[in-house]
Amino acid sequence: MFSIRVLIAFAVAPVSFGLLLLAFSIFLSSASEGLWALEFAALIGYPLAVLVGVPAYILLEKNGQRGFGAYLGLSVILSVIVNVIFVLSPVIQESKSVLPELTMPARIMQVLILTAACVFSVLAFWFIARPGKFN
Repeated sequence: MFSIRVLIAFAVAPVSFGLLLLAFSIFLSSASEGLWALEFAALIGYPLAVLVGVPAYILLEKNGQRGFGAYLGLSVILSVIVNVIFVLSPVIQESKSVLPELTMPARIMQVLILTAACVFSVLAFWFIARPGKFN
């Protein structure tokens, strides 16, 4: 069930978005912002990979869902979970008026960045592991 490709995917995919940001950072200015993004991606990505990714992978494998669409749907579900934890929950706890706080440009950017990171990481996993293709 866990081939070497899957293990490599679990090692690389959680930080793939951070690696992308690091590459852009090195290309555009200096590596300091990119290194911060890589550290942040590892801080969030690896626990999520263990807590959500491994059980989701096992569930998808048991149900024979190995296609791009299944993993794209999983990435959307994962991005909702991450945005609830890191954006919605703090806003609800800290502010009295939730809707104006959520429509601030900074919050919208947080949601977009976290969603892009989740989708990119899950699809990076799929492209590396290619479940079912090499079995």
